[in-house]
Amino acid sequence: MKSRMIVRKQMVCVDKDGNPLGPPEDIPEPDSVTNGLAAIPAYVARFIGSTAPFASLSVLTADGSRGCGLTRRDGKMQIFFPVDWRRQPEQEHRLREFFAQRSIAPVHDYLAGNGGVPDATRILMYPLPNSPESVAALCSDLLDSCFGVTSEETLQFREPNYTS
Repeated sequence: MKSRMIVRKQMVCVDKDGNPLGPPEDIPEPDSVTNGLAAIPAYVARFIGSTAPFASLSVLTADGSRGCGLTRRDGKMQIFFPVDWRRQPEQEHRLREFFAQRSIAPVHDYLAGNGGVPDATRILMYPLPNSPESVAALCSDLLDSCFGVTSEETLQFREPNYTS
C-alpha cells in the first residue's frame, strides 16, 4: 500500500520583530480568474464584508511574481508588499511613488529576514480607505501602474476560509 503525503500550507502574520500576530491560518488554493482586474471589486467586497476578527486577501499574477496583499485587523485595513530591495529597487521606487502621489504614507516600512539573510526583504505597508469601491480602484490602479498588469491578465485571489 502506497502512502500519500498531505501538504497543508499555513501562514502566520508577524510583526517587525517576528512575533506572531495571531494563530496560524490555513492557506487555501487560489482562485485563478481571467480578466482578473475586473474581478477585484467582488473579492475586495467579500474581504471587507467579512466579520472575522482578521481577514486577508492576496492578489497575484498567475506566476506569483507581481501583486499585493490586503489585511484587516481591529478595523484597520492595510495593503502590503514584500520587496527584494536589492534585486528590485525600481519596484520599491514605483510603489513609494504611487503612494506618495496620493499623499499616503507607509504605516510600516522595515527590512525583514528571508532565507537566513537578515535584511533581504523590504516590507511596505500602507493604510487603506474604508470604502470597498476605493480599495478596489486603488488595487486595480496599483496593479496596472506599478506592476504592468493588463485587463486581460489572469490573477490569482487567495483568501482564508473566514469563520464569519
